[in-house]
Amino acid sequence: MNIWEFLGYLLWGTVVVSYLFALVLVLRTILMTHELSGWAKAVWVVLLFVLPVVSLAIWLIVRGNGAETAEDARDAGAPAPDGTTGSPADEIARAQALLDKGQISGEEFLRLKGLALK
Repeated sequence: MNIWEFLGYLLWGTVVVSYLFALVLVLRTILMTHELSGWAKAVWVVLLFVLPVVSLAIWLIVRGNGAETAEDARDAGAPAPDGTTGSPADEIARAQALLDKGQISGEEFLRLKGLALK
């Protein structure tokens, strides 16, 4: 094997690994999105295996930018489904507001504060 064959194998190996990485990410996005119905997800998955390069390119062009998952939104600082942001300071401030309104007792405030600081 000469250097050119080695470089050719290296190039094709990089292309195949990149394609597989993109395929896994697109499959994950398709299956995790709530915007598509079950049938639409099935059609996309079948297309990815029947016409892999074409359907992968179409998905990345059409849906690539706007396909955020709930995990991405959570990482960006959006509130979780239960309304909390996960920040201890925010949790304590919410508990303090409830205490100020008289909706919780001082003991309940201390318990919530302890949970936020864990």
